[in-house]
Amino acid sequence: MLRRLLSLTFVTLGLTASMASVAAQPFTQGAAASAISAANALSARIRSYHRWQGLTPPPASYCATMREGEAVLKQLSRLASRAILYRAPGLALSLQQAGDRLSDELDEEEETNQQAGMPYTLYPCPVSAPYPPRALVLRIGYTPFFICLGLLDVIGAVILWTVVKADVKSDVKGKTVQHRGHKAAAKVKTDTKDGKDASKS
Repeated sequence: MLRRLLSLTFVTLGLTASMASVAAQPFTQGAAASAISAANALSARIRSYHRWQGLTPPPASYCATMREGEAVLKQLSRLASRAILYRAPGLALSLQQAGDRLSDELDEEEETNQQAGMPYTLYPCPVSAPYPPRALVLRIGYTPFFICLGLLDVIGAVILWTVVKADVKSDVKGKTVQHRGHKAAAKVKTDTKDGKDASKS
């Protein structure tokens, strides 16, 4: 994400000069160093969330960390643009690399949640409750997980059809028996009436 944006900007500006603005560079470098440090710390923290299985509610710091990661990613992009503007390609590259690492960790975590079908309160914060399907996604991967879901859908459809079909057959059989019972009762009634008429005569 950040990688593609910066590559396009590099090509557009054609960074061939290495001189930096003396007045602006100290401020840019200080802000960049702080952002890179924050990004690296967030990357490590988010990477640790990849081990969360979903069998318990999300870690207490999960939501705040994910939001902060998104915010720092945007900050890195802005600072990289400034570094390019002030002809500091080395600084822009360092910001890009920190952004790439953070972006990769965020993407992996968010992709896992999405593939597991986790509901969100407010993106990127999932509901504060256990969600076991996440454990299955982490254990077997995305593709096998969806194959399993497809098989479960097929099995569910077969079971549902079997139950419905059995109910229909039972209903039809019940109506047939009921109809035969009415016919038998009507015949008995007719025979009784004929017997009475015969005895009278």
